[in-house]
Amino acid sequence: MLLYAWLAAATALPAALDPLSPSQRAVRRSEEATYVHVLQAVRNTPGLVYAEDVSLLMAANREVAAEAFPVTVLALDGTWDETPFVEMIRQHRFAALVLGNLYAPDRFTPRVRAAILDAYAPHEIIGSHYTFYRPR
Repeated sequence: MLLYAWLAAATALPAALDPLSPSQRAVRRSEEATYVHVLQAVRNTPGLVYAEDVSLLMAANREVAAEAFPVTVLALDGTWDETPFVEMIRQHRFAALVLGNLYAPDRFTPRVRAAILDAYAPHEIIGSHYTFYRPR
């Protein structure tokens, strides 16, 4: 009886340590594969890349020119002048932009969004979270 209880507990342990259902694990594996694909695309892009998800830039050992959320908050607050950043976009200083949601109000000010739409075009959508924009 004790052996049976021990076996039951031992076989239940892996499930207890991994609370995700099989479908949730499949989604996680898909998201990880997408991230690796995007990371490789960032690594393969020569020049400066702007990414809404700065972890991509850090993992690719790339320069982080700005972080979307903080600079948007600071620009909307009047604490930071976004003009140099807007000019970088307009002048195609970025070889690529990797964005999740260009229309998220907490990620991009109207000026930054307009500059992106004027100067860059969607080039590739990877997964459901990443769109690569390239200069027009």
